[in-house]
Amino acid sequence: MRNPLYLGLASGFLALNTVCGSLLVHSKELSNLIPRLEKALNKSDHSSLRTLLESRNGLDQVRRYSNFMKKYPNALWTVEQSIPRKDGPPTFQIAVTAIKESGPHNYFLESKQLVTFQAKDGKIIDQELISEQSILKSSIKPLPITILIPDQVLTGSRYDIDIVFDEPLGGALVAAGLINISPEQVKNQVIPPIVLSPMGGGGLFKSVKAPLKEGIQTWVALLAHTDGLISVTKKVKVVSD
Repeated sequence: MRNPLYLGLASGFLALNTVCGSLLVHSKELSNLIPRLEKALNKSDHSSLRTLLESRNGLDQVRRYSNFMKKYPNALWTVEQSIPRKDGPPTFQIAVTAIKESGPHNYFLESKQLVTFQAKDGKIIDQELISEQSILKSSIKPLPITILIPDQVLTGSRYDIDIVFDEPLGGALVAAGLINISPEQVKNQVIPPIVLSPMGGGGLFKSVKAPLKEGIQTWVALLAHTDGLISVTKKVKVVSD
């Protein structure tokens, strides 16, 4: 199924990659860096972003951010320190919300990414992603859902991907589909067609297997409800220990 909802989603969740990283710097430097980053994102200040992201992938990250802002010019970004992990570096939540009008439809985007930064001299020089999740909705009325997908799994293990509608469906019919996209497809912002099948039990319930090598699995789910469409993107970190 090809639909602007999930075809446009790639630019939504991948845009957050412009600002993720691993942080081993003093709090004084961070207190200056983080507000500058949030300000540059909200003002579409490409010059400041290039300065902040002077790393190997900095130019590519700014390019992806620019493409995203062309599609979602009203996007609102926040960068906030999250609850510290035990015996780990500080973590930050980068979030973006946006609304896009396309003909008679409105698309509502919510993306969140938990990251750590590695910075030096006021610039982000490296990156580490802890978790990432995006939701894009097109609906006549609110369709609240609960996403039950782990952030991290062991290599070779089986785990569940559950996306549940919070409210009773009544007589409404629901179809859903799930695909795993490759790192190359993520990089090129390509999402293949998703085959939808009727779903019972109020949502999408799948058991999947992690690869035998460490890395990132990126899942894209599409749920079709009589009142609208919901697309969910989730990255799962695969570790050996």
